[in-house]
Amino acid sequence: MSTRSHPIWVLATALAVAPSGCDRRSEDLLVTYTGDCQALVEPCGCTSGRLGGIARRATALLPVVAAHPARLGVDAGNWSAPDEADRRLVRSQLFLAAARDFGLEIANVSMRDLRLGRGGLAQVCDSTGVQFVSANVHVDGAAWLVPYVVLSRRVGGREMRIGVTGVAHPGEPGDDWAGARPRIEDPIAAARRMLAVLETQTDLQVLLAALPLAVLEPDLDILDGYDVVVAGAGDLRQVAVQSRPPFLVSPGTKCKFATWLALDWRADGVAVDRSGTVTLDATVPDAPEWAARAAHIGAQLRPVPPPPPSASPAAGPGSVAPKGAVD
Repeated sequence: MSTRSHPIWVLATALAVAPSGCDRRSEDLLVTYTGDCQALVEPCGCTSGRLGGIARRATALLPVVAAHPARLGVDAGNWSAPDEADRRLVRSQLFLAAARDFGLEIANVSMRDLRLGRGGLAQVCDSTGVQFVSANVHVDGAAWLVPYVVLSRRVGGREMRIGVTGVAHPGEPGDDWAGARPRIEDPIAAARRMLAVLETQTDLQVLLAALPLAVLEPDLDILDGYDVVVAGAGDLRQVAVQSRPPFLVSPGTKCKFATWLALDWRADGVAVDRSGTVTLDATVPDAPEWAARAAHIGAQLRPVPPPPPSASPAAGPGSVAPKGAVD
């Protein structure tokens, strides 16, 4: 929007901020965001404790979602399982399908995600309904990857147009590419170029950035103009929250937190009305329906044991004795 002077900077965060209560229907736009989830459905086996899991996420997030008719679900990238994971494509597909049922609509594509290959990414997009977006990753002939998406939401009695784009840190996209490999553009230059497009079409501009903090921090002023920047590249380093925009906090990993923003529009532009970050530790109970789903996904990912060796059939009447057999 032309009336705002600073973006709101948000990273999929490890900051323990208690969410505000949502006991009534809100007229704000709810943005639920994730990053670097690594296709984890169960709590991670982290040194800091078993955090995360879709069953806890449902308990923390779904009541907030239910209180906001206008909402947007986005992921900053690195949603796929790590390269070394067993059944990596199926694991990534099942995770993203679950995330879609939480309200995820648009996912940025990182270098790790690209290593699922052309066929794998097309399969995940088609089966889950999540739209993949990237302004700096270019794949010829891939209808499943677009540079930006424009959506419409009714917020506070107004029809608002929301533009979402994404960028990824350059890297190795892997070998599973039939034909031309992806072309990777400089992410900051691509983000600026896309902002010029979105500003003319939308009321709210959202950038999903699979970029490390070391790349983002020097370019905060260059990226000024986006309303919301959601980044999640797996950084563990903590940074102090600044007292004025842009607001920059450190990202979380492995979906250990349920994170959201409630945005409203004021005379001087878009503002954060409320925000929340819930640490998904053992104090957050599992939602039974989602615990059952997590168990079902786990069963689908379990290795299938090989069949036992078949015993030789006993010789019956009329059977031919093997050579060398003695009556």
